[in-house]
Amino acid sequence: MAENAGFGGSRLTTSNINRRYVAFFLLLLTLVVGAVLGASGYLALQGATRLQQDLQDFFEAEESTRQEEALRATAVYLRSRLFNPLYSLNIEKLNEEIAQVCAWLPVSRFLVSDRTGRILSDGTPENRLYGATLALPMSGSTEEEPIIRPTSEGLELFFVISYGEVIAGFANVKLSNASLEMSLHRLNAASNQFWQDYRQGLTRLAIAAVLTIVLLGSLLSVLLSRILARPLAPMAKAAHKYVEGRREPALPVQSNDELDQLALTLNKLAQNLRNSHELLDQAQ
Repeated sequence: MAENAGFGGSRLTTSNINRRYVAFFLLLLTLVVGAVLGASGYLALQGATRLQQDLQDFFEAEESTRQEEALRATAVYLRSRLFNPLYSLNIEKLNEEIAQVCAWLPVSRFLVSDRTGRILSDGTPENRLYGATLALPMSGSTEEEPIIRPTSEGLELFFVISYGEVIAGFANVKLSNASLEMSLHRLNAASNQFWQDYRQGLTRLAIAAVLTIVLLGSLLSVLLSRILARPLAPMAKAAHKYVEGRREPALPVQSNDELDQLALTLNKLAQNLRNSHELLDQAQ
């Protein structure tokens, strides 16, 4: 009966150690892998955000440069080309020239005025702005360079319509950022889709990592706990028998590690118990 209790205590000790090692290794591996996956996700998110912002800045700068070059070329092309229809007040011809410009540029507004700034054509058949005043940021010199300035919708161009020293009027061309906004929208959509796919992949990787941790952690912890607990089993068995008063052979001591030091201590304790029992027997 006592012997069975001794073996039961040994199994209980080993079982408790196994459970502790399993829990410890699973927790440790989970924390390590979780930290790695979390750091990877955070760094990927930061990198994707920076890349998206850099691409947006690049597209905006490139589009602004392209529009500015196109506006300067347009001013040079139309400066003298619009002179004859404007000088002769041929609104139909002006509208034809405006339509050609609108065909190759994202024009949101095209106004042509006379020398006093009175609008003669806005490029539409209705010509609703006819007679309105065009605010001019220029003095009206034939030598004046085209003026390009940014607006909330895009770039805006002012240039003089002249031939030689004769000024017929002025033109105002405003470009739209619709193409740029469309490109940025596509970029954001692609970036969001990429990040969504990355998060799904990271989630699947995390699930696979957890399953792998549970499997490998359990195997490694059980193996290691058995290796460490194996020397404790005979010690526990011997200690129970010492308590019951039975003499056991000395525990083997093969090295000088902590477990062997414990075995050596138990051997000394057993020897002291045997000596005490012998002295008691002699005294009786």
